[in-house]
Order: sequence, then C-alpha cells, then structure tokens
Amino acid sequence: MRVRAMKELERLELMLNEYRSIVSDSQVAQHGKQVVDVDTLQSLLVQRGDWTEEGAEELLLLARRYGSFMLGNAFALAESMGIADGELSY
Repeated sequence: MRVRAMKELERLELMLNEYRSIVSDSQVAQHGKQVVDVDTLQSLLVQRGDWTEEGAEELLLLARRYGSFMLGNAFALAESMGIADGELSY
C-alpha cells in the first residue's frame, strides 16, 4: 500500500507541475496584475493537457466551483475506493 501511495504522490506532483505551467502561460496583465485568461487556459488544457473541449470546460468548472480543499479530499476518497475515471469517464 505504501508503494502505491508513493506512486500516486509522484503522479500528483507531476500533474501539479504541468498545470502550474499551463496556468502560468495563460496569464495576462490586467490593471497592473497578472490574471488567468480563462479562454486561453481552456485552450492550453486542450493543446497541452490532452483534454477534449468538454473535458477542459468541466475541469475548469470543478476547480472553480469546489477548489483544492474539496477536490483534494475527493481525490483521496476516489483513490481509496479504486475509482480512476469515474462514471462520466473523462
């Protein structure tokens, strides 16, 4: 179980690095601050993250609606239950 948990942590770290890069590349200057351009972000998720348009849109919706606290707990629960793709199969 410990080896599996380490592999999941490594996978999560790789995903975090990938998404941080994508988010960074989607930022634009607005009123002297860097903000995420959601259209650019969605486009980059499709291009670099291998998401479909629908999948990228749903991913953004989940992130904005639930945030990292709830989704982190959902990830831990899904992983513990052996659920990889879920019922919607993204």
